[in-house]
Amino acid sequence: MNDQPDLSSLTDKQRTAYLQTMILDSLRQGNYLHISLKKHSVTQQQFQEWRNVDTAFSEKVDEAEAEAEHVLLEAIKNDSKTWQRYAWILERKYPQRWGLKRRPEDVLHDVHPDEMPEILKEAERLLQTRSIEK
Repeated sequence: MNDQPDLSSLTDKQRTAYLQTMILDSLRQGNYLHISLKKHSVTQQQFQEWRNVDTAFSEKVDEAEAEAEHVLLEAIKNDSKTWQRYAWILERKYPQRWGLKRRPEDVLHDVHPDEMPEILKEAERLLQTRSIEK
């Protein structure tokens, strides 16, 4: 179900401003970018064009995403009983910053000894691929 109004009566400039506002609101609410775009029928290409042409809009996108992350962090600080649900969202939405960091030696403990030759073979292949690319 799409809850946007009929955009056909708007000028291109009005339609763009409306869609940008809706996307920013969606991002502030913590939605993933691709979900926000899909909900408002905006392609990734169109979104990138807006960001490239309109630096103010580009900055607002960054601010909206930062605001959503900030809201989650505040919820963790203020909710002693169910903070884990907010942490779960942070871990998945921002895995580089909030995801579980595993050391290679920790991962090896999860490997069955019979799997080790195949893992080493794959690691060697990846190392050779990297040296070829350089």
